[in-house]
Amino acid sequence: MGILTRTIKSLNRRKTRTAIVIAALTLALTLLIVVPPSINERTAYTQTTIEVMGGYNDSVADLVTLSATEIQCEYAFYPFGPDPGLQRNPINQSLYSAIVTIPDVNTVIPVLDYWLSNVSLSIHGVPLNDSSYSKDPAILPSNITAGRNLQVGDSGVIVVDEIVAKNYIWGPGTPEEQIAALYAKDYVLHVGDSFEISGHKFTIVGIEGYDPVVSPHGVTMSLEDAWAVTGKAGMASKYFIFVDNVDSVGSVIQRIQNLDQKLMLTAGYLQLNTVNGLLSQIDDVTKSAQSTLTRIQSIGTAEIALVVVGVIVVILFMMLHGVRERTKEIGTLKAMGAGNSTILGQFILEGMLLCLISVVIALAISVFVMVPVSNAILPVVDHRIPCLSIYPNGTRWLDVEFTSGSSTIDVAPASVTPELMLFAIGLALLLGAVGSLYPALKAARTKPAEAMRYE
Repeated sequence: MGILTRTIKSLNRRKTRTAIVIAALTLALTLLIVVPPSINERTAYTQTTIEVMGGYNDSVADLVTLSATEIQCEYAFYPFGPDPGLQRNPINQSLYSAIVTIPDVNTVIPVLDYWLSNVSLSIHGVPLNDSSYSKDPAILPSNITAGRNLQVGDSGVIVVDEIVAKNYIWGPGTPEEQIAALYAKDYVLHVGDSFEISGHKFTIVGIEGYDPVVSPHGVTMSLEDAWAVTGKAGMASKYFIFVDNVDSVGSVIQRIQNLDQKLMLTAGYLQLNTVNGLLSQIDDVTKSAQSTLTRIQSIGTAEIALVVVGVIVVILFMMLHGVRERTKEIGTLKAMGAGNSTILGQFILEGMLLCLISVVIALAISVFVMVPVSNAILPVVDHRIPCLSIYPNGTRWLDVEFTSGSSTIDVAPASVTPELMLFAIGLALLLGAVGSLYPALKAARTKPAEAMRYE
């Protein structure tokens, strides 16, 4: 009779005990299968959060000076005025000339936003005679998904946003459903296509991706081209004004306000009062993520160690009890010529077989309980990651309600993979061998004469 046959018969003779041991091992091995991939998933997500928050911290620091020295100047919004296309009173050239002469003002960027109702098209005109537009990232489209952006000296070319490029019309449904429908629609216009607006032909050089934070620009072109298309030569709907230093912003605002009390002025320097709070908020989120990461790794490591020890102990005590119970059987086998290696192999094989049966059952169970079990035994990661959003004037705020499902973070969910299966089976066999090694050695060293006298 071979070792394997004797091992199977031995387990079969003690069905109740074998079933109890397999149940205990299955529970332990299920935890051993669930914990490592769950730790990896939570670690990856938490580390990504920390990296994102570090980027936010740097971004806020880089933009503080820019937003602090920027002023936006425009008239109140009036959609039912004498010119519905120009939804704000135009800022005339004389006001522009007066603003540029104010001390400490170093740049004034006029921008024209105009709605062409006859073609249902929003025109965004930007001066491209120099690179001053680069002072504020919101002046030009920032999310170019195809082609290129506008640049100094451009004329007769345009950048269209996705809504225009896809000829998309907002339909019924929730905002999420509408955005999903927009993304699902194919482009009608492409880079290099010719596009005619009010008798003027343009070449599309870029396409702007949809941005839910910043309002879509429609069609962006040079300010001179916008004047020609709209017939509003010399007009601007908004000025982006930059001063030399933050200490001068207040006096510049007062001087501009004195030019026309109806002007609406917004200044980035007002954000300075909230920057410290924003940085503190970022720091709190980062520290919380780091604390969560430490807890996940420490708790996970402790649980793995506990399970490994538990498996070994279960096998050890069961096999020790088996050796004591089967002492006469061992003596009989030795009297029949079985060597120490045969006895040793039989008991080690018995421990490995118990673990093999248990790990197969544990793998089947883990497929269905991976998520709830991992959530029950490990710290749950908050699957919301803050998003640093941009106001049209370049200032920023932290939106803590932004969810990972809507972000660019890509973390593979914990699951039972083929690699995990092989690892679990190999580890289970190893633990079975280790746990049964001492009892097997004890059985192999048993002397036949003593075994036969054992009661």
